[in-house]
Amino acid sequence: MPFDSPTYEVLKNELESFNPSIRITVNSSDISSSFLKNFFTKYPQCMYYISGMSAGFHGVTLVMDVTYQNRDVPLCDIHTAESEDEIIALLDRYIGNFHPSVTVICKDTNTFNRAFERFHETESVRHPNLLSTSGSSFTHSFTQSTCFATVTFKYRIEKTVLHKHKLDVDIEVKKLCRTLFFSKMPEEVKILIAHNYLAQTVEYVDEDHGRLNERSYLQSAYGALIKKECVCQGYAEAFKLLMEHEGIECHVVVGGSLEHPSEHSNHAWNMITLKNGNGSFHIDVTWDSNLGKGHYDYFCKQDATFRTSHRWNSENYPVCNSFYDVKAQADAYIKANKLLFMLKKIPRDYYL
Repeated sequence: MPFDSPTYEVLKNELESFNPSIRITVNSSDISSSFLKNFFTKYPQCMYYISGMSAGFHGVTLVMDVTYQNRDVPLCDIHTAESEDEIIALLDRYIGNFHPSVTVICKDTNTFNRAFERFHETESVRHPNLLSTSGSSFTHSFTQSTCFATVTFKYRIEKTVLHKHKLDVDIEVKKLCRTLFFSKMPEEVKILIAHNYLAQTVEYVDEDHGRLNERSYLQSAYGALIKKECVCQGYAEAFKLLMEHEGIECHVVVGGSLEHPSEHSNHAWNMITLKNGNGSFHIDVTWDSNLGKGHYDYFCKQDATFRTSHRWNSENYPVCNSFYDVKAQADAYIKANKLLFMLKKIPRDYYL
């Protein structure tokens, strides 16, 4: 832990007031070559505002002449993060609140760069309204390897419209789950019916005519569930919402296509994990939808099967190596309980 001193709070206030000429009377115990190093270790956000500085002790007076930068950045938008996960969580929170930017202070540039890469690879799929992110970073020789990074966000549509989209989607998810499922329906059957519903009711559309609002909904569950048209991410987001409503663990996988690298080098699909302990599986509703009704080429498959057509960073997702046959289990239950499905008025198109 860095050495603490009552003088630190005084110095912090002076720097946060952008005082260019600081003169502070200090205790004799403060007079040390490590005084400023300890101070900036404790308050690294103060260094973010400094572009140049000369400092020293004249007797018991700390004399600092400071030039400042980044004065338009509020202190509340500067955060320290100890790990990559903390950086990613911070970016998620700021995007969720529609902030234009955030500044992160972390231990070194490599930590920030790895977190930023992971964010683009896995986390940004949760923010279909995010048009782009850009990041810049710098280090101060005085604080050695400490990295000061600012990430700027651009959004496709404004906050009130997006909020309405989310409300519409929430209502639709609840309505669909009441229509498609019943309380004691096995999870295998729910997975099959959700797959069939999206594959049969949603059209794959990969054209936005240059309109940002259009592109925003095409990449979201709003496109799949409300507009009934979307790209792969929309299918995956919608499937995830239906599964999570039913308590089934589901991930949106961000990766790419090996079958059509020039057309669909970037691609999204799902992984589900059964609550009964029978494993995790890949599901690509988009590609099954393109094949037409009754196709399950990409339904509940293993890693080995998907590696022939898909690419993804396996470190970020569950291992899918179970031989459990989800579809066979679902079909057997449906066959044995046809009368129940009729009584519950489950639409036949999605389970037969």
